[in-house]
Amino acid sequence: HKTKFGISSILVPGLDFMTRERFYSSTLAFMESKRISFLGIMFAFYDGQGSLRRQLAFVSIERTVSLHELVCSFLKSRTYKSVDLQLEKVQLPEGLGVGDIFSSKGACWRKNVILFDQNNLSPSR
Repeated sequence: HKTKFGISSILVPGLDFMTRERFYSSTLAFMESKRISFLGIMFAFYDGQGSLRRQLAFVSIERTVSLHELVCSFLKSRTYKSVDLQLEKVQLPEGLGVGDIFSSKGACWRKNVILFDQNNLSPSR
């Protein structure tokens, strides 16, 4: 079994994107079409004061490895420590990021989402 990781960039705040009505169905369809198990989404946007903000989300439809394990492994990695993104976990609204959904093939997947504020913008420039 091989796990594939994909990356996407979106120019809106993470919660604005993730709370859209079709977030899960469209994200799942994208991941299935690309055969991706884990997806990293990089968000870049300007806040109300005109400051550039970045967020990083991870989405998983992996059945054998938990998203929590993947993120913990990433945060402990030499790569992460060398760039020090200063990630701070964002509290997601109730019901976002946990539950079961069905894929286009009828298989039940556990949906998992984790969103972080990225406090150190320098490595992303």
